Amino acid sequence: MPLRPAISSASLRRLPDALPLELSAMSWAFATLGVLDPPLLDALAAASMPTIQAFSSQSLGNTAWSYALLKLQNDPLIDALAAAALRRMSEFRPQELSNTAWAVASRAVAHEPLREAIAAQALRRSSEFVPRELRMLLWSLCGLRELQHAWRLFERDEVLDLPEYGGPCWQSLLAECEQRSLLDGEARLLGALMHRSQRRLFGGEARLLGAVLGWAVQVAASNALAIRMAEAGRTERALRYLSSAEQHARTDDVSHHISVACGVGLGSESHGRGSHSEKGAGPAQDVAEYSTV
Repeated sequence: MPLRPAISSASLRRLPDALPLELSAMSWAFATLGVLDPPLLDALAAASMPTIQAFSSQSLGNTAWSYALLKLQNDPLIDALAAAALRRMSEFRPQELSNTAWAVASRAVAHEPLREAIAAQALRRSSEFVPRELRMLLWSLCGLRELQHAWRLFERDEVLDLPEYGGPCWQSLLAECEQRSLLDGEARLLGALMHRSQRRLFGGEARLLGAVLGWAVQVAASNALAIRMAEAGRTERALRYLSSAEQHARTDDVSHHISVACGVGLGSESHGRGSHSEKGAGPAQDVAEYSTV
């Protein structure tokens, strides 16, 4: 008999007598190995349900993570895990919090009370989390109906100081703002990105290459922000952003083209004085060709 079927068969026989830790370890092992065995995992979920209250915080987090990683939708199990986790939230370590939040969010299961409770714990203990855990948490919080928890976590120094600023951790929040048409949220995030790159540019963290990259990030973020404002018809605001960027030497040829599309070239006397109304459709159409920059 091949090894995996033999392991599955032996595991099924042991389920009735398995302890909570063993049940959790089984699901974790199959998920870690990438072994998808729906009959066994369904039986494992059924065996776990009566003893779920005896699961440790680690077992709760690992079980939720395992089923999510294997893309198995077992709503009764997830509901039971969520209810047990809510009662034990203060016992969860950072990795268990991030694993549980990611598991619930990745299966598109609401459980907003659980994610909000995790957010509250994370905000109190953000300094205890490693970068990977912060990324998982921020991504999961972006799926909530309201983004205030995601914003509060995002603005913590631990997140702003992640090595890959502008990377996946930021992109998840930016994507939510774009999908929900939260233009002010996009401005807030891109502004933070520019500020973060400026800290790196002048903070002595990097030498020449880091300085060049920091400048490039600032220019790209400034241009993206101006484009989004122009597309929404807020041309005066777009021009103000570009004017401010020009004063700090954060513009390039793309910046100039955007300002011309908005009706005023960078450096002109009328720049920023409202030569276009906020609702003008023309600039939004003209600037669209630069929106992929």
